Amino acid sequence: MQYVQERQLLLAAEAGSCPRMEKLVAKGVNVNAPMSFTQCTPLHHAAQAGRLPAAQLLVKNGADMAAINEMGNTPLHLAAMTGRLAVLQFLLDSGADVNAANKEGATPLHLAAAFGHVRCVSALALGGADLDRTDSNGHTPLHKAANSRRLSACKALLIASGVEVDIEYEPKSFKYSSVSSVSD
Repeated sequence: MQYVQERQLLLAAEAGSCPRMEKLVAKGVNVNAPMSFTQCTPLHHAAQAGRLPAAQLLVKNGADMAAINEMGNTPLHLAAMTGRLAVLQFLLDSGADVNAANKEGATPLHLAAAFGHVRCVSALALGGADLDRTDSNGHTPLHKAANSRRLSACKALLIASGVEVDIEYEPKSFKYSSVSSVSD
């Protein structure tokens, strides 16, 4: 019975069904119970689906914002990867670790940059993300954005780091060479 209710909570979180979630939480269902094969918690599901009220309800009831899934991703990683700005901002405002690294050493900023979620990139940068942090392959968020050909994300990262993006280029500039062949 416990597994069934925990599964129902995961599905309700993903669907954003707060009334159903409230009933399950009132019954004492564990808000941090992970799925056995993915290790995703209800908060992971709410974050990935962009369900802000569900995420708020879960955090209010003790959901662990630092919980990691099988890839080492926190709910903040999933919000960044899927471009769920409202949930991402809520998690940041609630104290989620902006520089948490997954099993590949990627932070939420690496994922937002790689997937081209510019508003998430900006929010993470303003939230204190380390713009120069490297993943296990030695890539910074700027490298991830450039390799994924996400020009807008590259610009957002350069602006966040204080680089003037509208000046004449310097051919020997590392940052210029990283983004010179990128286009949206």
